[in-house]
Amino acid sequence: MIRSSLSASLAGVALALLVAPTASLAQTEAVITSRSVCDRCRIVLDREVKLGDRDGLGVIGRPKAVARDSRGRYYVVSEEWAHRIAVFDEDGDFMTALGRAGEGPSEFQTIDRMVFGPGDTLYVFDGRNGRVAVVGPEGNVVRTARVAGWASSAARLPDGRFVVASSVLTPESIGYPLHVVTAEGGVESSFGVESPVMRRDMFYEAIRVVTVTPDGQILSARYLQYLIESFNSDGEPLARWARQAEWMPPQSSQIQMTDEQQEHPKFVDLWADDQGILWTAIRVNEPRWYRGLGEPTGTMEGRVWPIEDIDEVFGTRIEALDLARNELLASEETDEMVVGFLGDNRLVTYTESDWGVPRLSIWRIELRR
Repeated sequence: MIRSSLSASLAGVALALLVAPTASLAQTEAVITSRSVCDRCRIVLDREVKLGDRDGLGVIGRPKAVARDSRGRYYVVSEEWAHRIAVFDEDGDFMTALGRAGEGPSEFQTIDRMVFGPGDTLYVFDGRNGRVAVVGPEGNVVRTARVAGWASSAARLPDGRFVVASSVLTPESIGYPLHVVTAEGGVESSFGVESPVMRRDMFYEAIRVVTVTPDGQILSARYLQYLIESFNSDGEPLARWARQAEWMPPQSSQIQMTDEQQEHPKFVDLWADDQGILWTAIRVNEPRWYRGLGEPTGTMEGRVWPIEDIDEVFGTRIEALDLARNELLASEETDEMVVGFLGDNRLVTYTESDWGVPRLSIWRIELRR
């Protein structure tokens, strides 16, 4: 269900060293207000398929990474089985599982992100093994390359390189949130802030979500701020857009959810289509989020409210932006918990059945004018 608001979500990658900008980048900044310039525009979701079985290898957990190839197959990595890729066909039927736990050539430990290249070649970023594995269209690992850091987000550039949001612990890259990485795993440039400062108390300031436009520009969003920044393919700053949204004031840290206190909204993903629209997805709390929480555990000083019904707790605000005109086209809030965009006007959402069975839904997304 979508709730319209036309008049008006990665979480959690362990970064060992963090960055806080002390000076602004040399980018022009525009402001996008909450006034939609398209009164008739509506964001419409149309479900295509569901993924996830009740038992066997087709069981999925909470999704960590999801990708789709040109044949319509879906590749899913779950938090619970971060060493394995479950593959489903275009109808949502389980096909096979790739990988096993370990450090060998066809083994994974913690898959963070998956990005498709030409010919359905899949690049698998494995943070714990410190490498990217290149998987052929038939599921065989063709080669691996060393790559530093854990990828909280990644996208492929038109020339075959990647932009990766990560903590890279080398003298040249340490403290920068974004990196251009070659297909062989080498870091060519690191960027995203002008003057990186190591601050352990600013964990969330270092997290970014990235995408690449059809013409090769890099777009980045901050985790707890509605701030979009653009860079050229070498990481040089171009422009930035501050979205004025009263429902997402800028934050520097997250807060503990309780039955009386919501979490701050957080950026999930963004995607630039070939029509010049930037799609954004921000995870928000449902109006009665507390109904999905269990009984608190721990001491009074460190009480934790476990999530028992995730569908009651989180929803998503989806927006369509025209960055060329600095305009908001449409903004909709949905009960669905968006995991990310898959390209080709598709996105994926996560839910759990009444019996606790995790399921993914694939949707077509459209801006109707």
